[in-house]
Amino acid sequence: MWSNERELQFLECYQTEPVLWNSKDVKHKDKQCIHDAWVRISEHMEKCPVAELKKKRDSLMATYRSHKRRVIASIQSGAAADSVYKPIWFAYKLMDSFLNNIVQCRNTLNTDTQNTTTTTESEILDEEKVVGAEPAPTTSSLETVPRRRKNPIELQEAGKLMKEAMSSLNKVLNKPVVSEDNFDRYGKILDNKLRKLSETDSLKMMYEIDGLFTR
Repeated sequence: MWSNERELQFLECYQTEPVLWNSKDVKHKDKQCIHDAWVRISEHMEKCPVAELKKKRDSLMATYRSHKRRVIASIQSGAAADSVYKPIWFAYKLMDSFLNNIVQCRNTLNTDTQNTTTTTESEILDEEKVVGAEPAPTTSSLETVPRRRKNPIELQEAGKLMKEAMSSLNKVLNKPVVSEDNFDRYGKILDNKLRKLSETDSLKMMYEIDGLFTR
């Protein structure tokens, strides 16, 4: 169970390890140095698991950012000094003492509303971020991509023609081969001779041959 005192103790340890939250630290991208820093904090926190410490860090940072946005928004609204939002959250003062200087403020103006967001450099360059990962597609981008049919008509027709062609080929390949006999060979020889004759002579010879078999 994390009490307010224990969370403040953790933040004090976290503050002493700028490699974890200051992007300008020369070792901010050194994974080994980052790992060692978390181990040191874990030892100060009675061997609290690093995973739990990181989870607590994320929770505290989320609350801090929420209060910081309200502070910045009240300042930019032109409110008087006594009207500026002053957080009463127990951890805000400590966190702001070392995180305020590295907070980047970006104003996004719309035609109707003005939104203020704050982003710490350490969150952008955090060691746990996946470098080079492709962003997940947004809902709007998914809606603009036409959904393809599972079996387009063109593919169905092509598949049908392919099956018919394969069926015809199999029939030819599986057709039994009949060996030639003397009559087949004689027929080919006679065919070649008839083709070499003129049309009149070839017809005359065909009638004579046919007469031999019909007598």
